[in-house]
Amino acid sequence: MRKKVFNLLILLMMAIMIITLPGCSKTTHKIYESGFFEYVIVGKTSRFPKNKADEVVAIIRLTEFGQEQETIDIPRMIDGKEVWYIGYGIIKGLPAMGSNQPYPITSPNLKKMYIHDNIICIEDGVFLSTSDEWDIMLCSEVDNLDIEMDTIVRGTIYIYKFLYDKAVEELQQSGISDPTYGERILPANIAFLNNYSDIINSGYYRLDNIETGNKIPHPPNPEREGYEFIGWFIDPDCTNIWDFNNEKEIENGDEFRLYAGWQQK
Repeated sequence: MRKKVFNLLILLMMAIMIITLPGCSKTTHKIYESGFFEYVIVGKTSRFPKNKADEVVAIIRLTEFGQEQETIDIPRMIDGKEVWYIGYGIIKGLPAMGSNQPYPITSPNLKKMYIHDNIICIEDGVFLSTSDEWDIMLCSEVDNLDIEMDTIVRGTIYIYKFLYDKAVEELQQSGISDPTYGERILPANIAFLNNYSDIINSGYYRLDNIETGNKIPHPPNPEREGYEFIGWFIDPDCTNIWDFNNEKEIENGDEFRLYAGWQQK
């Protein structure tokens, strides 16, 4: 009788292991490489995707090639999948072991990282494990991004001037005597506008910030269905094209705007 009970317990334990082990194995992700980036595939709203249509990319590290770069644009797509996240916890659900900390993104050479409106979340702490210092060019509307703005980097975070001014005005209305973000968050002095729709990221394509008297870095060309991009102009009517070989003087607190030019295909 005891032997039968013992065998039954063994079978029960084996059944439990069979049921639970697959779940345990899905605490970490397979890491892929593409160009500048290492990434994992996650679900849009869950740690693991429910199906192919639910698969999106979380960038977790820079490759050796990526760490050689001085400027990096976070892409919209990697290997045919949309990029939604920067940073991701190594293992979720085990805080006592510290295993829910994100993979660290480090780079000794990086000066600027451009983050666009496709990113919906930056994992808290993803940049904090590094002593490296670089600037974040946040080319997205900040309200659409889940991010702790005062903790993500050791450098400066630049946002669109209209968003900065709006935030300062709201702080003033709330009675704060010094309604600024100090040197941690600043308004960018260069704005690139898509010049065809305010619905997309409030009409903004990209931002940058330069020291007055320097050249403006040439951004990647924007895309528009049914149209060919023909250059950047200093007026929305696209009559005066901007020469990126020119140096630009920008007064402190001002914003210099460039407008995308389009020609129908």
